[in-house]
Amino acid sequence: MGEPYHGDRVLSGEKNEVRVFLSCVSRGALVRLLSNFFFLQNHRTMSPLASLERMSSQAPDDVVLPMDVQSHISRVIDVLRFPLIALVVLFHAFICLVTLPAGAYDWHQPVTDWVYWRFLHDSVATAAVPLFFAISGFLYFNRVVSFDGKVWRKKTLARMFRLGIPLLAWTVLALLFYATLYFLGASNTAAQSMFESAHGIWWWINAFLGLTAVMGPHLNPAGWFVRDLFFVGLLSPLWYLLLRRKCLMFILLGALFILYMTVFAPLPFLGSRAMFFFCLGASYAIHHRDFTADAERIMWPCAVLWLLGFIAVQCWDIPYLPSLLPILVIPMLLGGVSRGVRKGWFQPVPWLAASAFFVYFGHVSMWLRVPLHYFLVHLFVPYSDWACLGFIMLKWVLETVLCVAFFLLLRRFMPITLVLLAGIRQTKPRSRSRD
Repeated sequence: MGEPYHGDRVLSGEKNEVRVFLSCVSRGALVRLLSNFFFLQNHRTMSPLASLERMSSQAPDDVVLPMDVQSHISRVIDVLRFPLIALVVLFHAFICLVTLPAGAYDWHQPVTDWVYWRFLHDSVATAAVPLFFAISGFLYFNRVVSFDGKVWRKKTLARMFRLGIPLLAWTVLALLFYATLYFLGASNTAAQSMFESAHGIWWWINAFLGLTAVMGPHLNPAGWFVRDLFFVGLLSPLWYLLLRRKCLMFILLGALFILYMTVFAPLPFLGSRAMFFFCLGASYAIHHRDFTADAERIMWPCAVLWLLGFIAVQCWDIPYLPSLLPILVIPMLLGGVSRGVRKGWFQPVPWLAASAFFVYFGHVSMWLRVPLHYFLVHLFVPYSDWACLGFIMLKWVLETVLCVAFFLLLRRFMPITLVLLAGIRQTKPRSRSRD
């Protein structure tokens, strides 16, 4: 397999295009530029802004990733999907929706604190969502030769169905669950406080979309990822215009990195975590670079830096270092899986990869978690430090297995429901040709 193209060539006229773009921004014409991008592609008279739009619709170079590299990247992503979702479930495994009996240990005993909180939760599992954002940014621009308003509208509509329908479906299920508890007269519950505070249409819009909540809608805690991913995709023309030129790309990524390290997820829709990692993945696709090859080159240095950083975080209070550890984990995961796929150690499991989106929404669904947590509390109560750790790990395994089992049952007996709950397209079986 040949070496991937790294986009090192500088096209003629690049400096002039950058000057035109900066002058447009300085004159406050960025809104007009984006409007031309969306609606004036076929206008006969070419203004400077329209000419800039035409230049931006051209590919940054005429070399794309070879098919064998594309195939390898697809296999790596398919292998990673389920393990990353399992890490997301592990990140939330400490949440218990059932009150533990008196005398039960809390989650911050020495063994549980070191193994789960400091190592698994804060240093490993927290890298899963940023890596998902980076992969989404890469896939958004991958194989896009000419990015224009038509491509933007097509991708936006596709995302509305693939992301919006599952978000709406899971939110409605959560609403039905809370409504059932409320009308059955359950007292001192989240359902009671939720419906008693419901006033006006704005409350319901906020309950579904989480407009005032950074980490998720009120009815669906997992919806924040889909919401931020959709809205950061709406700004894809701006990301493309900035990322396709290396000087602007480094400025944008540097600014978003500083924002991510200093102010974590400051806004709904445009959190720094979503913007930085989405743009980081998009930069690889726009410049036709193989991010798995880069990850393999730097995974061992990143592993050494991560180990030193992990030890430093436990010994000293170093600002911003905890936010840097997940970034070091990302090339470790990508590089390790990529090398394993190349050597034949890892192979994609289609049904596990397909279940990832369902598991993401299912593991925070109250109708699934509350019965499971009641079962676990009646099974055993963590009266020791090691029992606390075992309780969390057992809850992690059971939540993951239960969600996968539900997915397989629905795929077997009610496959149409996965269109709503997992955004999986239904394919018609091919008719056999008659001889």
